[in-house]
Amino acid sequence: PSMARHGGSGQAGQKHKTHKGGRKRQRNQEQGQVETSSSSRKRPGLKQRTSLQGKKRSRLQAAKSHREKLREQTLREKRLATHGPPKVIGLIPCSDLVDAQEAYEVLRRTASQGHAAREDEGMLMMSSLGASENTFCVPDVRVRLRILAPFEREAREGEGDRADPLVRLLDYVRVADVILFVARAAGPGPDSVMDPACLSQCEALRAFGLPSVYCCVQGLAGLGLAERAREKKRCAKVLTDQVREGVSCLPLDTPQDSLHLFRMLKEHKQVEPTWRRQRPYIIADGVDVTPDAQNGAGTATVEVTGYVRGQNASANQIFLLPGLGERHVDRIDAREDKFER
Repeated sequence: PSMARHGGSGQAGQKHKTHKGGRKRQRNQEQGQVETSSSSRKRPGLKQRTSLQGKKRSRLQAAKSHREKLREQTLREKRLATHGPPKVIGLIPCSDLVDAQEAYEVLRRTASQGHAAREDEGMLMMSSLGASENTFCVPDVRVRLRILAPFEREAREGEGDRADPLVRLLDYVRVADVILFVARAAGPGPDSVMDPACLSQCEALRAFGLPSVYCCVQGLAGLGLAERAREKKRCAKVLTDQVREGVSCLPLDTPQDSLHLFRMLKEHKQVEPTWRRQRPYIIADGVDVTPDAQNGAGTATVEVTGYVRGQNASANQIFLLPGLGERHVDRIDAREDKFER
């Protein structure tokens, strides 16, 4: 009885009044919703219930398939970090104040430092055996890297049509998986992060389509914590406005900074432009040219050694050799991997 007086369960307790619309009645009427009581709602029939159960089952199956697909993709990327093609890293100086050669040497020294395998800890580390001068296998991070020489802002003599800085920059970015924009901290003015030449190049790169982009800042080692945070924020803002949103800003002064960068390259999902995923391509580790004496003068056989990237390559396809045009493929041979585990 006490529960009934306070609106609880019981014969005299509070019941749902079907003639009441509740406190949201006016809103429902304005939105054109029809008020229905619980007694007017009909239970779905057998066929309708079967259809609803089938739709729910299909949604659950689609969600499960999507999770499995993402899991397989993640595992594949982790396997490619130690068994696939090396990640190609390119360095672009943002101004004349940047010492790009110093940043290049720091990355190379860190990547070339090999360590012995530690069997007592159960870790099988890869030896530092380079496939070429600038291709390394970093044992501490377990990742393959190929570090390109920094982009030269000044053209060399005898380059001809390639003397245009923008053309050379597009050729440089076309082969890189990761682009490192190198900036200098504590510059003299607001334009010290990027000079006008780099700003115009970034405009063309945005239209061209960029891979993964990181900002590396030099000169942070001698600054305090507050100044380091301020300089990183300043450089990140410029890169976000000119290149892409969400650009990570990292220091690049010591080997520890380089190792931190290598770990980020392995753990983070890299951005791949659409035009790169549509066709197979090879970044040459070695090129051999053999003159063909049987077919007459002026012909030769070009043997290109490297990893096939993008799509799977076929001997029936036509490959474009820069500066030589499109050529047919004689055969594709599988070579032994130059890296060791």
